[in-house]
Amino acid sequence: MKRTDFPYVVTMLFAFFAWAVTHAVDRLIVLPLVKLTQTIEEQEDGHYLTFEFKNITSNVNFRNLTIRILGENEANRFSKPKPIVIGSGWIADAKLFGNRDGIKLEFPSFHPGWRLELTTVMTGGGAPTVHLESADVPTILEPVGLRTALVEWELHIIASLAGLALMSIIVWATKR
Repeated sequence: MKRTDFPYVVTMLFAFFAWAVTHAVDRLIVLPLVKLTQTIEEQEDGHYLTFEFKNITSNVNFRNLTIRILGENEANRFSKPKPIVIGSGWIADAKLFGNRDGIKLEFPSFHPGWRLELTTVMTGGGAPTVHLESADVPTILEPVGLRTALVEWELHIIASLAGLALMSIIVWATKR
């Protein structure tokens, strides 16, 4: 830390990491990604399930998107699903299969940034599975993970890197 080129090295490292994050997000944001968040809570009468679907793309409007939620085994049964649209004025349709062993969720149109939360109770043990049934454009149903976090938190990541670089330079300057 006693060398005079320390601020330049920190600045170069910040620039590289900021570029890497931005480059990764730019590539991810054009992919047809629908983020899936799934929560399972154990209750006496079965599993209380919450699914959240969010269009995290910047320019893809998914039309005629159909998603299927099935149980792990044949004994699984679902209660009437309750879809809740978050932050917009559109409607999605959630239907139970005839013998209540699955749910069919249909989006006539699913614009960038739109979110839908679906809740239901599943009996019969096991874990639910979520499948993409059809869509007018190729679609990737992406569980919460690194790819979705990069897209949603890009600005925070870059701001944190900039803050860390600035603090490092300030500490270096006060020690000189």
